[in-house]
Order: sequence, then C-alpha cells, then structure tokens
Amino acid sequence: MTTRERVIKTLNHQEPDVIPIDIGSTGATTLLIPTYENLKRHLGFDGPIQVMSPEFHMAMIDEEVLQKLHIGLRCLRLGRPPIAKKVAGEDYFTNEWGITYYKPAGGLYYDISIFPLSEASSLEDIEKYPFPDPTNSSLYEDLEARALYLYHQTDYAIIAEPGSSIFEQAWYLRGFENIFNDMYFNKKLLHALLRKITDINLEKARRFLDIAADYIQVYFVGDDLASQNGPLMSISMYREFIKPYQAELYAYIRKQTNAKIAYHSCGSIVHLLPELIDIGVEAINPVQVSAKNMDTKDLKREFGKDLCFWGAIDTQKILPYGNEKEIEYEVKKRIDDLAPGGGYILAAVHAIQPDVSPENILFMLKYAEEYGKY
Repeated sequence: MTTRERVIKTLNHQEPDVIPIDIGSTGATTLLIPTYENLKRHLGFDGPIQVMSPEFHMAMIDEEVLQKLHIGLRCLRLGRPPIAKKVAGEDYFTNEWGITYYKPAGGLYYDISIFPLSEASSLEDIEKYPFPDPTNSSLYEDLEARALYLYHQTDYAIIAEPGSSIFEQAWYLRGFENIFNDMYFNKKLLHALLRKITDINLEKARRFLDIAADYIQVYFVGDDLASQNGPLMSISMYREFIKPYQAELYAYIRKQTNAKIAYHSCGSIVHLLPELIDIGVEAINPVQVSAKNMDTKDLKREFGKDLCFWGAIDTQKILPYGNEKEIEYEVKKRIDDLAPGGGYILAAVHAIQPDVSPENILFMLKYAEEYGKY
C-alpha cells in the first residue's frame, strides 16, 4: 500500500496496513531550523537549509532526508513575495502583511515588534491598509508543476497548506489585547478586518484549487483558539466573530476538492471540537496531549467517529527530556488510544523544538514503525 493510499484510508476512518507518519508536511509538523541543523548533521547530510517560515524559524525538510526517514507525506505550499528588511541585519524583518518581527540577541524565535493596525480606530483605517495581494502571480509560480510531479511521479500523500489563518492573522495585525477589546467595544472594525482577511484567503484558495484541487489529499487550515488550560474565548464569542468566517472559507474548499480539511490549533481545544466538526473539519492537529482535557483515549471515544487525529507525541516533556523507554511508551500509548479503526496520523505535537535531540526524533520514528502495524 502506498503512503497516499494509507493517508486516504486513514482519513476515511479505515485501517491501512501501517499508520502514516508525518514530519515536515506542514508548518505544524516540521522542525525548527536549529533542530533540523542538528538532525541533518547527525544523519550525515550537509548543505543549506530552506526556510519554510522565517516568522516561526521553521525549516523545509529536504527530500533526501524525508526519504531517509521513510516519510511519505509532502507539502504543497504557495510561494511568498520577498521579505522586506526593516533594519540592516537579520534581527528585524517585515513580511508581506506589513508586520515587523524582531529576534532578540541569543533568542530562538521572532516576536512581533510592530502590529501595523494597532492604532486603527475606524473602518477607513481598515479599508486603506495595504493588505497583500492574493492575485500576485509569484504566489502560484511552479505550483502546477510541483502538484503534477507529486501526484503522477510519486506515491506520496500531498498536503496543501496555502495559508488560511483568520483569527491569528487578525491579532498579528491588530495586537492580541486589541482583538479582545474589539469584541466588546469595536465590533464593526473587527468584523471589517476579519472580512478582509477572509476574502484574501478565499481568493488564495480559489486560485490554489483551480490548479491543484484534483491532486491533494488534505487541505490544511488553522487558527490557534486555545491555551494550555482552555479556549482563548467563550464559545459564544467564537460563534459571533470567528466561526462564520471559517465556515465560509471551509465550505468553499469542500465544494472545490475532495481533499479532507485538517485543522490546526494548539492548546486545550476540546470544547471547540463540536464547533469545528460543525463547519466541516475532518482532522485535528496537533492534539496537544499536555494541555488540559486533551487525553487521547477520551478524545478518541468522544470524537473519533467525526474526527481524525494528527500528532499527539508530546513535545513539551517526553521528546525533549524523555529517554528511549519513555519515548517508546509515549508512542505506543498514542497508537493504542488513537489508531484503532483508523483515523490517526502520527506526528510530534507541533514543530519540533531545538531541545529535542536527533536521537529522540529517531526513537520516535523507530517505535512508530514498530508499533504502527495494523
């Protein structure tokens, strides 16, 4: 059975021959650049590293490394316009949304230092803002060629990640506190901002799917809606401000492709899962098992009929600090909880951080293959 067939069967809640394993098919399943540098060195590979996301310091995994690790999922992403440097050097940059990021000396991550719409106070401020152009032809260069190659020349599962954030993109532009203040005091401005972001995502989805709809098996979407302990907002606030825009985008995607919709949100997302199922989400990532109420056995029992699970190997404690036996136990437990009847793609909980050694990554893959046979 090919990996593509395995993923299709898995997402249809059927048991394939073995559990699909993912590293690198999305920004939520890749490695941070320092992590990947360590892994490449450990495996004996050299050469420059392609950057998947400069904002989050994420690496694009090389084809030769994916083959070495027996990973059968591949990403299909849009290109990006050139990033504008705000200050000489590599510590500051401004992306296509006009958001400026800064990495402190010795730091690992880039933080947002300028929220360009933080001072917006009127609908006119939203209307006149220079949002990125989703019709920019550079976004779609080589998309058809890569889609055709992956579909016809390989048997890999093809995971589409054109970019679909709505809530997160809004607070990246507006500021985290401002977004929640807007939910009470400036609803019209917030809706105007969410409308604009949704329209950009719809246009990207339209152009992406015009090219690749028949070739992809998964359309990966997401918005972080939860913290370690629970949702970032009440269910009623989610229904008023976020759900309608997500529902519109996902409904469009479902009309244009047979690909499954997989949704990424970190944190304790359990209370929002019925809402996401309601708008067409069919798989959930990263299954942050360290968060409150995210027990994998409970999730499978309550939501396994409607949702597939993608991730669940703990990156908060087990992968960085566990020994081989602890990693073996973790992998076996998640497989035992989530794999029966299909519906489980094994991966780490989000992008693997630099405190995870190459050896522990390889232990995860070793036991995923050992225990992942049906």
